[in-house]
Amino acid sequence: MASSTLENGYCSYNEHSSQSASPGCMQKFRLYETGSNFYMIGRDKSRTYWRVLKIDRLNPSELNIREDSTTYSKSECSELLRRIHEGNKPTGGLKFVTTCYGIVGMCNEIHSVLLIIF
Repeated sequence: MASSTLENGYCSYNEHSSQSASPGCMQKFRLYETGSNFYMIGRDKSRTYWRVLKIDRLNPSELNIREDSTTYSKSECSELLRRIHEGNKPTGGLKFVTTCYGIVGMCNEIHSVLLIIF
């Protein structure tokens, strides 16, 4: 008796509903980083759809988040991550940080963005 509702490509959870989750609802996330950005890659439960949030790390005075409007397949998302890595090789490339289930909050510290994830 649980379901999710789609809000901007991501989900809000409702444990009292009997409807199944929308295919666009993100169930699990992987956080990656480059020297200038965080990339939160979300996927749906069936591993059919992937979505991307790009979080700017360079301007600590302003929280800058961009939601990619594209819904990717697994291979398309892998290719996107490969291109991001290649484009950032001079500064260390793209690095995997952690797997999580969502963002609880964010705040700007003096020199960086602090993500609170679960």
